[in-house]
Amino acid sequence: MDRCGVDVIQHMDRCGADVIQVMDRCGADVIQVIDRCGADVIQVIDRCGADVIQVMDRCGADVIQVMDRCGADVIQVMDRCGADVIQVMDRCGADVIQVMDRCGADVIQVMDRCGADVIQHMDRCGAGVFQHMDRCGADVIQHMDRCGVDVIQHMDRCGVDVIQHMDRCGVDVIQHMDRCGVDVI
Repeated sequence: MDRCGVDVIQHMDRCGADVIQVMDRCGADVIQVIDRCGADVIQVIDRCGADVIQVMDRCGADVIQVMDRCGADVIQVMDRCGADVIQVMDRCGADVIQVMDRCGADVIQVMDRCGADVIQHMDRCGAGVFQHMDRCGADVIQHMDRCGVDVIQHMDRCGVDVIQHMDRCGVDVIQHMDRCGVDVI
């Protein structure tokens, strides 16, 4: 944790319930990837523009919510047992494209919110997740394989680079962090 810039990165493993949180409290960006007994939750939240995107899989009950609280628009698409959904949305320069195939459970999202680009590719059979996010110079790339439970994260937040590679079968952890000239390995 770096409380000067208030960056917090947490990785927790609680009985198969993996939680990864990346928070930048200056811009109030929150990214959460949570796996609790097959219940995957991905949240991308920008509290300046108050945008919320939630993709949840709870025992076959998928919920996608795209909310813009400035214009107070709410769109909910829920699929419980099948059915492909494609959405193209433009909210004040915030383009959202979602292509979802829930048989193979693949999700691709491309979002542009005031320079905050988000690309998510998710394969819930192999439970792989790839995220690339650019929020005011804060790049995040996450690749996760929950069968082997490997996690690679590369983050650049105002000179704060973080690379994490974790293999929980062999329980290897490598962390490299650079916070304002303070290197930690």
